[in-house]
Amino acid sequence: IEDVSTFTPAEAPLIITDDQMDHLRTMEDWKREAIRRALERHNGHREKVARELRIGERTLYRKIKDYGLDGSESE
Repeated sequence: IEDVSTFTPAEAPLIITDDQMDHLRTMEDWKREAIRRALERHNGHREKVARELRIGERTLYRKIKDYGLDGSESE
């Protein structure tokens, strides 16, 4: 193991604790949550959600299905 005091900030290894790992999320997690919250804000009105998120309605419908936000299981 190298002495980390010799690393410059750019060379220092990224050390993430287990507690911090619990807080990391993937981009897909962020997208799923954004859609879920927008659906709540607009009472499920998908046209308004698509407009708010600036995505096409077909894309929104697909993501709702993919993320299991339509009541089905996602996988």
